[in-house]
Amino acid sequence: MMDEKIKHKKQLCELKRVLKKWNYSKHYYEPYMIPISWNCKTYCDDMDEAVNCAQCGRAIRFGEGYTSFEIQTGVGFGYCVCPACHEKEYRKYYQEKVGKNE
Repeated sequence: MMDEKIKHKKQLCELKRVLKKWNYSKHYYEPYMIPISWNCKTYCDDMDEAVNCAQCGRAIRFGEGYTSFEIQTGVGFGYCVCPACHEKEYRKYYQEKVGKNE
């Protein structure tokens, strides 16, 4: 049984890349799996380079993206997300901050 779990985890890691995603209700980072084929970046010299949104996978130019509030590296750099996903993240972030102050 244990060997099967380890084998399954290894297969998942081979197909996926693990990032960190902030959980607003639990207040800590959780593992966030994306397909290994996605080109997700935190930084890029070429603003016209095609990248994938770290939330939905949509292809965008890096210069059209925004820094994610939720999906980050281990040291807190946000990955590039599309405008639509950034808007959703901002609403969650704002709700978390405003909801606590009321």
